[in-house]
Amino acid sequence: MDATAKPLSPPRLLLLHGTLCRRSLFAPLARRLRPDVVLQPLGWREALRGPPSVPANVLGFSLGGLLALRWLRESPASIARLALVGSNAQAATPLLRRRQRSQRHLLRRHGPSAVAAQALPSYFGSRPAAWQRRQVLAMAHRTPPRQALAQFALAAGRPANHAALQAFAGPLMLVAGACDALCPPALQRRMRAAQPSARLHLLPRCGHFVPLEAPAALARLVRAWLASSPAIAPCPGDPP
Repeated sequence: MDATAKPLSPPRLLLLHGTLCRRSLFAPLARRLRPDVVLQPLGWREALRGPPSVPANVLGFSLGGLLALRWLRESPASIARLALVGSNAQAATPLLRRRQRSQRHLLRRHGPSAVAAQALPSYFGSRPAAWQRRQVLAMAHRTPPRQALAQFALAAGRPANHAALQAFAGPLMLVAGACDALCPPALQRRMRAAQPSARLHLLPRCGHFVPLEAPAALARLVRAWLASSPAIAPCPGDPP
């Protein structure tokens, strides 16, 4: 090996959080990936500005996965690798729209924390630990109501994205809890059917909130996914 060769830069990973979440959702994952991976959790307003200008590695959780799929649909070349965690590619259903009308009513009366508290039983594969419950409610409390309404609207207005997955040639990883009540295994398998090269991982005894329920397992999967071809997206400013 050439002793003068410059060491490879660590991979960079864009992180998109879910509904009523904040960037702190990814703190348990970050503790297990840094400094080997440069993590860039995007806030809601940042994410809405559109896809990255250069091909990037993107991990989207729940609604963040829907946003990543929108990027993929609108600008396929902007994504080098895609990881969808607790997400799906289904079009919005009438049932979802009815549920979100109820959530909007609750939000306007009592705020985002009340919506998260009502949804908590569907978030986890088993009874959440006290710290998990606190984090979910704290993230919701810090979500501005207007932002929450915009998140609901994005979810309720989404089209099906299986065609975008079918056309995607980069490494695709699908991760979900085997006990996810919101994005169940059947929806994960439908995405893999659209893109058979996808790596599908269903985590046992895990529900929807994979980044909080199984951060160690998620970190191991992310490392393997980032090591796959194509070449890792470099950090901004790295020489070609």
